[in-house]
Amino acid sequence: MADGKKKGQAGDIYKLRIWLNHISPRIVRRVEVLGNITLVELHGVIQVVMGWQCAHMFQFHIGSEFFGIVHPDFDDGYLKDCTKLTLDGLGLAEKSNFGYEYDFGDGWEHDIRIEKISAPDPKKTYPYCVSGKRACPPEDSGGPYEYQETVQEVIELRKAGKPLPEELEWSFGEIADTEKFDIDEVRKGFGAGLDRHIANISMMAVD
Repeated sequence: MADGKKKGQAGDIYKLRIWLNHISPRIVRRVEVLGNITLVELHGVIQVVMGWQCAHMFQFHIGSEFFGIVHPDFDDGYLKDCTKLTLDGLGLAEKSNFGYEYDFGDGWEHDIRIEKISAPDPKKTYPYCVSGKRACPPEDSGGPYEYQETVQEVIELRKAGKPLPEELEWSFGEIADTEKFDIDEVRKGFGAGLDRHIANISMMAVD
């Protein structure tokens, strides 16, 4: 290849690094997926591996194009259908980057990098979570900037032994440690959890 970067072939595995933009320290996940996964299925994988709940709309930003769920009553040509296009069909090589946005209200922007393209490991079942750092923010927590401010407030209240206000208890009550990442729980989330996300996505297209 002229650029020296490997592009996917049929049956290849893509190792993706996913990080959540505008948050420090980074919230990062690494996951391996089959190249023939559709973008809508990749959305489901991202939901599971990050810890989101598939409660909002999403879109992928690849080059100058946007891909997502096209509602038949609101098709203005801006958004291209993500249900049939596959990851390997994008023609992206190793070290390529593309974007994924979840929840247009809060604006959770993710940067996805193709770190490696390789043959599948027969000992693994895909998708396969390789690693991760830090807990996912709660749904409806206001976006990256408001989330980080709220995290500091929660930390200070807990250090002082004070109860969380009702609005924080609702969203942050189950997050005992914002640094925690449970890879075993993520790996368990594939399968039935992924199927549930895909079913939710299908409903979005017709609601």
